[in-house]
Amino acid sequence: MGPEQLSRSDAMEVALDVAITVLNSGGSTRMADKTFHNIVSGCGYEELSAIWRLDVATASDGGSLTVARPIGAIGVNLQRVSEAALLSDRASRGEISVSTLKSELERIRALPHPYTMLTTLAVLTAATAGFVRLADGDWSAAACASVAALAGYLVRFLLTYRNVPGVGPNLAAAIVSASLAGLALRLGLTGTAASTVIGSIIYLAPGLPLVNGFVDIISERYLVIGLERVASAALQAVLLAVALQFSAVIAI
Repeated sequence: MGPEQLSRSDAMEVALDVAITVLNSGGSTRMADKTFHNIVSGCGYEELSAIWRLDVATASDGGSLTVARPIGAIGVNLQRVSEAALLSDRASRGEISVSTLKSELERIRALPHPYTMLTTLAVLTAATAGFVRLADGDWSAAACASVAALAGYLVRFLLTYRNVPGVGPNLAAAIVSASLAGLALRLGLTGTAASTVIGSIIYLAPGLPLVNGFVDIISERYLVIGLERVASAALQAVLLAVALQFSAVIAI
């Protein structure tokens, strides 16, 4: 039984599910759209199309049949993105059965983050310390910023694990990191204020969402979701500005 034997509605649902896995794992909108079209074309439905937003994806046959799926929280797991894209390529060539397509999707969704927590914390520490040193901070500033960044990251991890919605995890992490950096300045542990405070929250900079947003805007086809991505990154910058005020109040 090949994937072309899926009904039109089932093909739309499976294709959306795989494409959304790409999108909420940090993949670009263009890749998600290509994944969707690979699967529906492999099922024999070339005329299907999808509309992408940060909160919901909608597939339609141009008539009365429409399927919508929520996007969910967007993180970064490029291994899932790669596996989902490869799965869609196989589906477009008719190389996998319906049951295999669905089981492979479940396997991809269950893929853990490619790096262990210890590795992530070690890289975070090294990146924070490296940024502070490049910004003319001394080693005490690098140590203080690294401890503050680690504390904020762990707070965000715990809140995300408990499914705290919206900007809560990032806002809490930013406030914790910036406040600890401000406390270090107030206690006289370091005298390089700018590099210490900025270094403590640099891990929250919205790099990948901002890049994906500008790529979407430039492509024009995905202008709406591109603007949403840029607006989301701008909101993240506002959260960091709020956190910096906490740091300034504590440090003074």
